[in-house]
Amino acid sequence: MKRSKARRPSLFAGESGFTLIEVMIAAFLLLVAFAGLSQVYTLGRGQLDLEEERRNASAVLQARLETIRNGVVYENLEDLEGSIESFTVDGKEYQVSHSVLAGDLETSATTLTLTVQWDALVHGNQVARTLNCTSIIGRKIE
Repeated sequence: MKRSKARRPSLFAGESGFTLIEVMIAAFLLLVAFAGLSQVYTLGRGQLDLEEERRNASAVLQARLETIRNGVVYENLEDLEGSIESFTVDGKEYQVSHSVLAGDLETSATTLTLTVQWDALVHGNQVARTLNCTSIIGRKIE
């Protein structure tokens, strides 16, 4: 004996579409994709901020070095040893410390190390960042 399959009458006969479960799965996948993109954007933006601060620190360091080269008498370089100066760029404070090679100044050149320090926000935590530059400062020839 053959059984006939009874079909329910459809409210929307002849129409096709997505089921509720398919729509929910697609929405969940889109949510996961957007969450991933959001995380990538947040990390990328944080890295850009750190690099901008590093560029600013480098500019402060270069400007300070040029000021020393053009304005400090060679014999007075030892007076810079251990001194700290503060500079503000874009609302961020950068501190420059000076270190002159220990011992007597040589007759024609000496080594000067500048260190720039600033506080950076890294993944929600304040972290002390530094940038160093060592240069040889020579006596001006007159």
